Amino acid sequence: MPSQASALGLWADTAYADFVDDLLENGTLPLVGGDSATPARVISSAFASVIAGRFSAAEAAADVQRQLGG
Repeated sequence: MPSQASALGLWADTAYADFVDDLLENGTLPLVGGDSATPARVISSAFASVIAGRFSAAEAAADVQRQLGG
């Protein structure tokens, strides 16, 4: 798996790159319940957004703060 979505464009196997792109776009980490589940999910989603190129790191951090009331 590439660390950044832009790395997918460098792969010669476009079918596999498309498959990995779908994984990055739709993937979520399985998190158990408890007091830390909500913050962990928010942070995980923000991280995935940065990797997918939807947000910059600064935008994702601000979104996490907004969602968690910080």
